[in-house]
Amino acid sequence: MERWEWGPVLPTLTWVTHAVGAFATDHGMSPAARERLDVAVSEAAAACVAIGGAAGTAPGMLVEVATDGLCLSVRVTGRGRWQEERVERRLRLARASADRLEAGPAATAGGTSVLMELPMAVS
Repeated sequence: MERWEWGPVLPTLTWVTHAVGAFATDHGMSPAARERLDVAVSEAAAACVAIGGAAGTAPGMLVEVATDGLCLSVRVTGRGRWQEERVERRLRLARASADRLEAGPAATAGGTSVLMELPMAVS
């Protein structure tokens, strides 16, 4: 398992995607599955940032990733205001890439959380 937490200065989406992808590759993810992962992580991170948050909301993001060797689980939680339509619009490709994707209000401190499960190999 790996965990990254940022705030109030957020990394670029490219950095987040690279960090998660490096973990996945180190744990045996195939190149084809990695392409799908990169798209999904980028969209999830963009959906969770504090754009459109309440006045005075400081940016912040938490990314957690783990694998059992068959699936990669990725949870992205940020301070971006939960608004189902806005989040769903941002997750179109992520939904197509992931075997399972759940999005909803973050359990703590408000915001948005996206949980995805992606295969380590694509047939």
